[in-house]
Amino acid sequence: MILDGAEGPVEDGIASGTLKFSPDGEHFAYIGHVGDTSSVVEDGKRLGDYHAFGAGSPFFGPDGKQLIYFVHQDNKWFAVEDGTEGPAFDSIRGTPQFSANGAHVAYCGGVGGKWTVVADGTPGPTHHQIAVETVSYNSGGDHLVYAAEDDQVWRVYLDGKAGDSYDIIAPGSPVWSPDGKHLVNFAEKGRQPALVFDGKEVSEFGVPVVGRSVVPTFNTDGTFEFLTSKETVLYRVRVGGSHGSG
Repeated sequence: MILDGAEGPVEDGIASGTLKFSPDGEHFAYIGHVGDTSSVVEDGKRLGDYHAFGAGSPFFGPDGKQLIYFVHQDNKWFAVEDGTEGPAFDSIRGTPQFSANGAHVAYCGGVGGKWTVVADGTPGPTHHQIAVETVSYNSGGDHLVYAAEDDQVWRVYLDGKAGDSYDIIAPGSPVWSPDGKHLVNFAEKGRQPALVFDGKEVSEFGVPVVGRSVVPTFNTDGTFEFLTSKETVLYRVRVGGSHGSG
């Protein structure tokens, strides 16, 4: 690899599609092969020899200061965050989810049919399954949320603490408000749809319309809108931060 005239380490080959630049353009990384081993090369330096890497690796954080990649070694998967190896798993799903400020990162790992969200290298509670697409930090990076299922019951977990139980957490839920102070999700229990705002069901506006094409949506001013049916009439309801109608 030659970048701006500077030669990097000599490799037998470079894995296709692995060359990545950090968002600030100050750093680059790729996966290079030498013999039977592979390494992530960051800014021209080899970071360690492994057998294989996860799809999409390596990943830079949003501010370009963090680098994480998934590794397969000795029949186990683990993440390497800024040079530190994380806990070992049978499998790792999805891609790492960074906080907007780049200070935190989370991903899903599984052992023996149980799954956990690993936040900053520390595994959380284990679950039968986790909706990988729900793992996300709020805009301030100080709260982490995801949806998980155990014994056919779904719950939203905020900072590792379980919310109320439901039969279904609707696709697209939960969703953070733009300021990161509020969380909303659509759910279903006993075939009855529910709107959950900041961990509490909001029922005074009627039954929310929930479906695969209905995704919770916040406006830029922090208010939240959803559709509801009441006495066969369809309404659009706007909810403010104190969940009063507007």
